[in-house]
Amino acid sequence: MIDLPSSPKIAIRFPNWLGDLVMALPTLDALRKALPDAHLTGIVQSPLGEVLTDHPSLDSLFSFKRPKVNGVKRLFHPLPECFQSERFDAILLLTNSFSTAWEARRAAIPVRVGYKKHGRSLLLNPGISIDPSPTRHQVDLYRDLLTPFGIVPNDLPPHLPVLETARERVSKQLLESQIQRPLVGINPGAAYGSAKCWLPERFREVVAALTERGIGCVLFGTREMKALNRQISEGIKGPIIDLTGRTTLPELVAWIASCDVLLTNDSGPMHVAAAVGTPPVALFGSTSDAKTSPYGLGRVIHKHVSCSPCYKRTCPIDFKCMRQIGVQEVVSAILDLLDKNSST
Repeated sequence: MIDLPSSPKIAIRFPNWLGDLVMALPTLDALRKALPDAHLTGIVQSPLGEVLTDHPSLDSLFSFKRPKVNGVKRLFHPLPECFQSERFDAILLLTNSFSTAWEARRAAIPVRVGYKKHGRSLLLNPGISIDPSPTRHQVDLYRDLLTPFGIVPNDLPPHLPVLETARERVSKQLLESQIQRPLVGINPGAAYGSAKCWLPERFREVVAALTERGIGCVLFGTREMKALNRQISEGIKGPIIDLTGRTTLPELVAWIASCDVLLTNDSGPMHVAAAVGTPPVALFGSTSDAKTSPYGLGRVIHKHVSCSPCYKRTCPIDFKCMRQIGVQEVVSAILDLLDKNSST
C-alpha cells in the first residue's frame, strides 16, 4: 500500500473518450469516499471537461487542449499548466498511453499509479498488471487501479450528474417543441469508426415504426453526422426532433436523461444513458459487450459471429455482425423497455 500524507493532493488523469470517462466515474467516487480529506483534481482533455463541471467528487478540474504535435515531439512538449502550478502527491492514470505516464514522470509526481502497458512500466510507481480476462468489464478494470491505495471499492454502476443549467435549457426546449412522450433518443454514430455503427436505413425503419405509434424520437450526433442523420429523419411524418450538431456536451447529457430509452451503437452516449438512468438498447458488432456494455442497465443486442469482436474501425469484409441485427428485434427491445418504464 502506498504511503500518502493525511490530506494528499491527488490528480486523476481521465481518459480521452466520453464513454471511457463515464466508465471511470465509479473509480473517482470510490477514491473520494475512501479519502474524504484528499484534494482531488481532475485532469481531462477538452471538451470532455464540460461533463465534469461541478462534479461532487472533485475539488478542482483542469481541462486542456490536445497538443498539436505527435510522436517524439510530443514527449518534449510543455507540460499541462496544472503540472507546473501544482505539486501533487500522487496521480491516478486512467489512461494507458506512454505520453501521459511520461508527463507524470516529468512533473516529478512521486506516486504514479497506472497499468503497465505500452512500454511505460519504468515510468510508474507503482505499476499495476492488468487483468488478462477477456470478459472483465472496463468499469472494473478502472476500479482495480485503486488497489495500491488500499481501497476496496463497491460494485456500484457509473453515475453522471446532470448540470442544472443544462437540465433547465433542455426542459424549456422540450416544452417549446411540444414533442410527445414516451421519448426515444436515437444515436446512430460512434466516434471510433463505422465498424461500430448499425446501418442507417435500419435506424430509419426503427424511427418510422416508433413515430407511427406516436412515440417521439430525438436524433443525436455531431456536426459531421448531419448528412447521415438527415437520411434517417427525412420524410418521417411522426414526432421527431433532429439535434445533430446542436448540443453542447452538458446539453447532450441532459437530453439523454430526458429520454425514456436510448437506441445507440456502442458509443459514449450509450454509457451516458446508463449513467443518468436512461435504459439504452445497445447494438454491438465489432466490440465486446462483455467489456464495454452499459453497466447495470439496458438491453444489449449482439450477434456473436466468428470474427467478432475484431475492434477494427472499419469492417474489411461483409459487416455480418451488424447486418444480422434485425429491425423488428430492435423495435421489440425498445417497446419492451418502454413498457417496463411505464409499469414502474
